[in-house]
Amino acid sequence: ALPLIQQAIEQIEHEVGETFDIDVLAGLLLHLICVLEQGSEGVRAIHEKIRVCVQQKYGHELEICLRAWNRLSKQIGRPLPEDEAYNIVGILKQMDIFTPNEV
Repeated sequence: ALPLIQQAIEQIEHEVGETFDIDVLAGLLLHLICVLEQGSEGVRAIHEKIRVCVQQKYGHELEICLRAWNRLSKQIGRPLPEDEAYNIVGILKQMDIFTPNEV
């Protein structure tokens, strides 16, 4: 699964026009591996208010992460919880990869 995870991360990097530092890569890799290992069971649902906030402030970035996440899901042949794409946006935001859209 590691090459598939790498492809998903590279897709996000390409679409946001950034090359992630090792700290970002390590965090994403660890998070994605944990999610793949535990599957959809045991993954806590994201609160609707947070979901709406991410959609409003980081809609474009969320679309990028969702595309990469859905591609990874298809490649491994099982559904992955969509909420994790929101978590990826959060991880990248913490690393100052994304800046909020000006309203």
